[in-house]
Amino acid sequence: MRQFGLHPQNTLHQKMSSTKYAVQNLLTRAILIPLGIISSVVIARMLGVEGRGVYAYIVLLSSFFIPVLSFGYPAGAVYEVSTRRFSVKNISASNFVISLLQGALVAVVILGLWHFGLLGKTGQQIPTGGMAIILSLIFINTLFRFSSKNILADSWFSLYNILEILRKIIVPVMVIAMIIIFSDDVFGGAVGLLLGSVMLLFILMYNIWSRYRPVVQLNADYIRRSYAYGIKGWFGQLSVNANTRIDQLILGGIASAEALGNYSIAVMLSELLWLVPMALGQVVYNRIAESKDQTANIELVKKTHRIVWSFLFICTLIAILAGPYVIPFVYGNDFSGAILPFLILLPGTLLMVSARLLDKLFTASGYISVTNKVQIISSVISITLYIILIPRMGILGAAIGASVGYAIGAVLFWYFYKKMFQAPISEIFVADRKEIAWAWERCRALIDKK
Repeated sequence: MRQFGLHPQNTLHQKMSSTKYAVQNLLTRAILIPLGIISSVVIARMLGVEGRGVYAYIVLLSSFFIPVLSFGYPAGAVYEVSTRRFSVKNISASNFVISLLQGALVAVVILGLWHFGLLGKTGQQIPTGGMAIILSLIFINTLFRFSSKNILADSWFSLYNILEILRKIIVPVMVIAMIIIFSDDVFGGAVGLLLGSVMLLFILMYNIWSRYRPVVQLNADYIRRSYAYGIKGWFGQLSVNANTRIDQLILGGIASAEALGNYSIAVMLSELLWLVPMALGQVVYNRIAESKDQTANIELVKKTHRIVWSFLFICTLIAILAGPYVIPFVYGNDFSGAILPFLILLPGTLLMVSARLLDKLFTASGYISVTNKVQIISSVISITLYIILIPRMGILGAAIGASVGYAIGAVLFWYFYKKMFQAPISEIFVADRKEIAWAWERCRALIDKK
């Protein structure tokens, strides 16, 4: 086991910084929730169910294959930067070149699928000029995704949080404006998505240049190490992306755009539960990767898991009760088809919260093979269910396959957690009053300090 001592003052500073970053990220997610819901409602009402389905498919095609064909580079890059072996200053140029090359690979794949008519029913409804926008978005999204991973690994959470907020403002505003301007609503939405994405990328790259003044040279050692570490977890990450988005890809291929429109809303709303573990995940990852003190790392994850799980369990119960009334009221009766998939997805997305937090413990501790096993097994089960159920049950089959896959992943992580760390599973679920009070006081103190 890898254990190294830390100076008490460094440990205290690390804890204070981690709490500060965690609260900042949580506050950002608290802002993102209403912004995301408001923008999704406005766009959905403007496009209608079918138009929302085509728009969702454009978003999917411009982003789905980026991590799938990354060969693990982003995960390896995050690990190398978070362990402080390399600095963002010295690897930004390399990251830029890798982003362009991998973006080109993804673009060729999408172009090939389109050329041979393999994008399915919803793909046939992509408006003229839409494919050029998708190809442009692939390059933009690849560079943005890889570069934002680097600043996260360097704990520059403030910029990342600002970008996340701006994403929920700039992109929807541009999408809505272009829908109004263009006669073809879906094409207008795609143009707005492209313009908003360009603006966000410019803001990110400008800030990276201003802060780091990157060295313009290829760092072969960084590239080699990033791929060497990342490839170990690539199959697992490939499985995660397959598990969370291939359901929509299959729906877009064999079902109607209307079905995808309803399902995309159900998925978006159910995944709001993931905003909290996403906010805390990178903070926890960086803390574990830096400290190497396994006992402290396990305690950190246990405490975080208990607090997050307890809070989100209550949120899930509220969502189950309120969802059937809120969805048609907010989105309109045309989106009532999203209600049942939403309810089916909720238990699985809640269990996925546990998997996301435990994943950080294993990956940052060097046990990436464990995450691979879990992610591959759960994804194989989900994809099998998608293939069997979607042709027969449509979006309900997709929701069942996703929820079961998420649940399997959580159970497997629990098994390996107990086996490898010799810790009872019961210790990670229910937070006591002291922990809730502690979390609340830390949040209040940092908010008041601001």
